[in-house]
Amino acid sequence: MDVNTDTKERKCLEKEAFVFCREKINEKVIPMHLVGTEYSKEDGKLIFYFTAEERIDFRELVKDLANKFKTRIEMKQIGVRDEARFIGGVGSCGRALCCTSFLKNFEPVSIKMAKKQDLVLNLAKISGLCGRLMCCLSFEYGVYDEIKKDKEKMIFKDDLCQTETVINMEDTCEAPPKIQDSLVTPDVVLSPEKSIDSQESVKTGDKKQDGFSGRENRLKRKRRHRKRRL
Repeated sequence: MDVNTDTKERKCLEKEAFVFCREKINEKVIPMHLVGTEYSKEDGKLIFYFTAEERIDFRELVKDLANKFKTRIEMKQIGVRDEARFIGGVGSCGRALCCTSFLKNFEPVSIKMAKKQDLVLNLAKISGLCGRLMCCLSFEYGVYDEIKKDKEKMIFKDDLCQTETVINMEDTCEAPPKIQDSLVTPDVVLSPEKSIDSQESVKTGDKKQDGFSGRENRLKRKRRHRKRRL
């Protein structure tokens, strides 16, 4: 029961401090946006979280808060990511924001992570409620990076293998063996030079034979002609 009463009192004090501080900010027209308040019982101080684009002089505001709550006052300026963590909400995935549920530290997120994961480079789709790139882009970036590197190595190895095979084929390439005619026996097959010589010799032999037969016929005709005269 004591714990419940303490939490209730703490929440009531934080809510009252938030409303009073916002009224004073509007009254003094201070260019800052109050995000939330937190009461630390151990330290005995009220912490006010705010965002601002420029450096702000809030000494008068701190005096008013100290006079009202009679405790130590701390003003802490935070970024947009811390603001989303403090307020909370639901992401585009339908689950509670990672920064409010389990994230303790914010890691740097770049557009390179989205490119590695082949995501659409549309800032409206890859940005969170804080307006910055979603923290979940860094969760699987290491896995995608390793896969991309392994894929590049595999492609490089495949290219090397293909070039090696082509080079080996060119080096070992020989002229195909001549196929002999199946009708010609190995004993009869002659080289081109010998076959030409043999053909020439056959032709010359035919001419010689034709020449000898012509002389004999002439001699016979002459003999017959002489006999007729006699």
